[in-house]
Amino acid sequence: FITGRIKEQYKLQNGKYIFPATIEEGIKRLPYVANAMVYGDGKEYNVCLVALDTENIEEWAHEMKLDIHPSDLIAGVAKPGSDLKKFLCDAISKSLKDDFRKYEIPKKYFFITEDFTHENGMLTQTMKIKRRAILEKYGKHLEQLYE
Repeated sequence: FITGRIKEQYKLQNGKYIFPATIEEGIKRLPYVANAMVYGDGKEYNVCLVALDTENIEEWAHEMKLDIHPSDLIAGVAKPGSDLKKFLCDAISKSLKDDFRKYEIPKKYFFITEDFTHENGMLTQTMKIKRRAILEKYGKHLEQLYE
């Protein structure tokens, strides 16, 4: 059955149809994620842009006594031994494993600290993501995940 907006569906190279909204909702259930956008139209596999909930990540890092800051992850200057990116990728994949088929789960992720909002033009007034606006801003980063 179909869930999500029909106009958002797309097809992977393998011919399988993807309904990104349901995958995105699954990703947003994690406390470390503020928002997400799955991308992969005509591609071999899905990738995902993840807007982090920086407050929750910093709380978690503090509780675990880790010197990790979300901005380090974004800037690519994570300290040696910091495996925040691996932790987040594994947590997302694990959370989706039971509810989605393997081809639906994104294989790679690009993390940002800016959430999608109506003010920055990335959400509609009804809180749906504006894929075109997000791709205009972050599309090149998502394409680099396929290299």
